[in-house]
Amino acid sequence: MILEAMKMQNEIQAPLSGTVTAINCKPGDSIEANSPLVVILPEENKTE
Repeated sequence: MILEAMKMQNEIQAPLSGTVTAINCKPGDSIEANSPLVVILPEENKTE
């Protein structure tokens, strides 16, 4: 994910592997500190 702050683009990497199940923001939104941007279902919890 790329987050723009103060005209700089910052790459954010997830702390775990999995599937993104929800995105809690859209382009142009202002984001507060510590706000969850996405919800990730960890790989070990996936049913296949």
